[in-house]
Amino acid sequence: MSRITFIVALLACVAPVVASASDVGGRYYRERVSAPAYYDPPAYRWEGLYLGVHAGGDFARGFNFSADGVGFVGGGQAGYNMQFGPAVVGVEIEGSNLGSAQRQVGGVSVDQNWRVAGKGRLGLSFDRSLIYATVGYALTEFEAPRFSGVTDGWKGGYLIGGGIEQAFAGGLSVRAEYNYVGPSGVEARLPFGRTIESDGDHVLKVGLNYRF
Repeated sequence: MSRITFIVALLACVAPVVASASDVGGRYYRERVSAPAYYDPPAYRWEGLYLGVHAGGDFARGFNFSADGVGFVGGGQAGYNMQFGPAVVGVEIEGSNLGSAQRQVGGVSVDQNWRVAGKGRLGLSFDRSLIYATVGYALTEFEAPRFSGVTDGWKGGYLIGGGIEQAFAGGLSVRAEYNYVGPSGVEARLPFGRTIESDGDHVLKVGLNYRF
């Protein structure tokens, strides 16, 4: 009886230790199985409101044998993006001073002073990189010499283009963009009732945006 009593007491002492070790092992196994093997950071989101500035050059083309006129472009923009997976859709308004970029219309030098444009944007994002196309309408202020026979003032024309934008930390992004602004209806009256209409112009610019 004493031997049986000793065996029972020994088993009673060893059982809790074995159970505890088994629980530790099982918990360690469960934690290893449930822990993610790799942390995949979320993709950058282009959605939201942004404000920015831009600078570049306006390359105006005249008719006939006139020379191109180049002016410095500087201004600001504001817009809003919506994102659907990798697709980015947005709207933007911008205002620019064209530095009196000149174009020749019927032999008359016409200055371009200001431009206001409303644009839509459609792009494809690759995390922090965005490639986009843009289309819209632009109003440009033209100024011709008095009694030159050239119609001036604010004239409208279509706008098409595209660009690439790169985002950085802190909500900042930089971009490079090309725009073609179509003929705006600026005309020179020639003898015998003939008229010559101004051509469109090309704009290259870089910009800096802050996203909220």
